[in-house]
Amino acid sequence: MTYNMNDVVAYFSDRLKKYGANDERSLGWSKNKQEVRFKQLFRFLNPGGKEKRETLLDIGCGFADMYAFIEKNANHSNIDYWGMDIVQEFIDIAGKNYPEKLDQLLCGNFLECDERKKYDYCIASGIFCVYESEEQNYEFIKKAMTKALNMSNIGIAMNFLSDKIDYRTSEKDFHASPEKILTLSYGLSRNVILDNSIMPFEFCVTIFKDENFDKDTTIFNYAEAFCKE
Repeated sequence: MTYNMNDVVAYFSDRLKKYGANDERSLGWSKNKQEVRFKQLFRFLNPGGKEKRETLLDIGCGFADMYAFIEKNANHSNIDYWGMDIVQEFIDIAGKNYPEKLDQLLCGNFLECDERKKYDYCIASGIFCVYESEEQNYEFIKKAMTKALNMSNIGIAMNFLSDKIDYRTSEKDFHASPEKILTLSYGLSRNVILDNSIMPFEFCVTIFKDENFDKDTTIFNYAEAFCKE
């Protein structure tokens, strides 16, 4: 059985009606940790921190809060931001918040995107939190990770609620197994980082597209500069 996107739209539309525009609870989050999540997602990819201007697709962009985070962080300022969400109301609000990005805020199902359109980075925060069934959720995660990596030039980062928890806040929340997510990640690249070092009940996976390495040093090519620091 396929993951039901209509259920996802209904879930977030109901939350929007309950909590209103620009409230992170409408996006399924709480406790004012949006910026912490963005920092963790950017931690290893470091998008926009290089001389060359880079492109980034924010999958499930919500109110485009990631764009605001980028704009106020000089370390990530060299980014051409694009946002996509399946919920039209979120895109409408994001467009009002950031009219200068109106043409780069897209409504649609990410899994149906044309893979010929490439971004340097594809990043997703909070898109895996709605529970359907174990089978459906992991099928959706695998498809989304594969699609994102195919559409990226450099890499992807995605976050998850962890199943290593003391209690569940809602039966509708999906808590992923870090072990299963790591296995899915290694099916796409050898160059993988699972980071559970910031928040105990949430984790982030970063996958680099380039998994080439020096056969003499057995160090990933991208990490050569890091090793010489």
